[in-house]
Amino acid sequence: ADHVILAATHGRGLFTSDDLAIAKIQFTSATTETTETSSQATCPDYTDITIPFGAFAAALDADATVDVSIDGSSTAVAGADFELLNAPFTFTTAGGNEQNLIVRIYNDAIVESTENIILNINVTNSGSSGAINGTLLQHTITIIDDDFTPMMNSVVTTELGTNSGNSGNQSP
Repeated sequence: ADHVILAATHGRGLFTSDDLAIAKIQFTSATTETTETSSQATCPDYTDITIPFGAFAAALDADATVDVSIDGSSTAVAGADFELLNAPFTFTTAGGNEQNLIVRIYNDAIVESTENIILNINVTNSGSSGAINGTLLQHTITIIDDDFTPMMNSVVTTELGTNSGNSGNQSP
């Protein structure tokens, strides 16, 4: 291969590795921060965020599937606070090196603390050496709650009157 490493071990043999020639799939960043607020007029109210990841270091020599899972230490609840829209992924030898995970964040209108979604990816190969896990296999999405408790700043008092007089013509 073009990227084979040969290393002498001072009389104890020869070490070879072609690890550089295998594509490594990983997230392109470790964190994303967002709020629940959406500029859309949808019901339910949501915003979609894009989390990119890709195959790096070498071209794929076989198709590779990437599974996305939600880490058990996440504080946001799948189905209530967020939804993964397009996982799992398949990287093909004919396709590009980057793909985007779309995560839908729901504005639940509940006052709560900051929540997080911790995503993990794992590469499974359909070929003999399509790709391996890279080094950045976890991505944390921080959802900053922007809901607030309504405050009553003033009290409105309305006095309803009663009609205690005659309802006809009245003389002075």
